[in-house]
Amino acid sequence: MIIGVLASGNGNSFHALARACADGTVDATIGVVISNNTNAPVLAAAQELGIPAALINAARFDDPDAEILATLKRHRCDWVLLSGYMKKIAPETIKAYADRMVNTHPSLLPKFGQQGMYGIHVHNAVIAAGERRSGMSLHYVNEEYDSGEIIMQLTLTLDAHETPESLEKRVKLLEQKAVVDFFKQQSRGQ
Repeated sequence: MIIGVLASGNGNSFHALARACADGTVDATIGVVISNNTNAPVLAAAQELGIPAALINAARFDDPDAEILATLKRHRCDWVLLSGYMKKIAPETIKAYADRMVNTHPSLLPKFGQQGMYGIHVHNAVIAAGERRSGMSLHYVNEEYDSGEIIMQLTLTLDAHETPESLEKRVKLLEQKAVVDFFKQQSRGQ
């Protein structure tokens, strides 16, 4: 199984998946890491691990959406993981990877989802709303932000003195676990 990863920043889940592929926990390889962000640390991290990395954005390509799909196909990716990818995925790519493209979201969807709800913004909103529980959702990608079928959710209870930053760190660990567990299961079912 070959997994393509799209990430706009650090690629939190990418790092956990790369370790799991390297140590044999997940019987798969990461075929390519794609980012839309020139300064995305995930690109350098992929290159350090010997994983092909591609910068694909409107500044470099007339049709970045078509280039993303072509790059995933060129690297023979069977699955796609969105790991903090901040651009909407083109319908053609979603169709090509129907039920084989997943995203992590740092809340218990449908709460605190949709456009503009990412990273620390989500955790600020969770705390401001007085939520006692939070967590993460792993879901299939469709044409609407954060509305694809939920595959799994992992939850945690907020501490009395929780900050957005402490919550973010705790949720990132849940995201890593969910991605590794999901792809471990998929690789066994090949």
